[in-house]
Amino acid sequence: MAEYLKIARDDRWEKMNARTEAVFGGIMA
Repeated sequence: MAEYLKIARDDRWEKMNARTEAVFGGIMA
């Protein structure tokens, strides 16, 4: 169960980082 939560959290973190990078990329461009 803990492993599943860790994987889910990591996946969500990756998506959040990708979205943040896209936002900042748009600002900097």
